[in-house]
Amino acid sequence: MAAETFRQTTIAALHDTGLAADGDLFVMRQMGFAWVGEPPVVRDRPLDLSVSLAMTPGARAGRFDLQVRISDAGGDLVTGSGVVVVLRPPVYAALRRGRTAPGHRVDPDATIACAAVGRTRSQDVVLTGPQAGPWGLRVDTTHPTLFDHPSDHVPGMLLMEAARQATLLRGGGRRVVSIDADFGAYLELDASTTVDVEPGARDGAFVVTVRQGDTVGARLVVSVDS
Repeated sequence: MAAETFRQTTIAALHDTGLAADGDLFVMRQMGFAWVGEPPVVRDRPLDLSVSLAMTPGARAGRFDLQVRISDAGGDLVTGSGVVVVLRPPVYAALRRGRTAPGHRVDPDATIACAAVGRTRSQDVVLTGPQAGPWGLRVDTTHPTLFDHPSDHVPGMLLMEAARQATLLRGGGRRVVSIDADFGAYLELDASTTVDVEPGARDGAFVVTVRQGDTVGARLVVSVDS
């Protein structure tokens, strides 16, 4: 939810400031966020949430460096950073080599139990394959949140959820406290996608690689509680 809030806030801010026009496309090259302390527990009051975003123009036209803060009653809950690129429709079409029509795909049910990845519905399990991995990415373009709008490629939110689930499977079900993602290439809806995990450079960190054949679409560093 924090990542999706970050994504939507970025798009809204670019439109509101006139930095993006109707019809422009948005590509998140990088996105990361981390909890500040423990997640809050709702007790005798609802959370008083607010979101702030700072955008700094990058060295290239249409590129912006991002800093986001999600707070509760003035205290930071989540901080994040990222890089977004705003593309005009003809430029996007050229980058995608004309593959700009939304795709449709509904993969078979997952082979992994919901509880193993912290979910309660099989529809929300985005990995398939052996429990120990590597896994295939499940793509369901009818999913109400991961595909809440038509897409011509695998969306970043699906890749971040896949990284979270893969890390829990590899790391023993501990809580994810931060994710840093680099999105290097578009991943196509009509091709099989593999998800693999290796230990990171520090304790509690894992490196998740998502690829189609020899193309690495995303590399994500996920940290969990020790």
